[in-house]
Amino acid sequence: MTFLSTKEVAKRLGYTARNIAFLVKAGKLSPVNNHKEFFLFDAKEIDLFNSKKESNEK
Repeated sequence: MTFLSTKEVAKRLGYTARNIAFLVKAGKLSPVNNHKEFFLFDAKEIDLFNSKKESNEK
């Protein structure tokens, strides 16, 4: 399992780190940890989220 930081996820999705935090708060992304200062995400989950996002934009 590969983990990505908030900054890495933001870069992959084309968002800011703050927008990633908003997505977590909204329940659209779920980190593997629940730390107050930073999040770690499963890379497969981020790829799945990104593919859904791209299919909704078409």
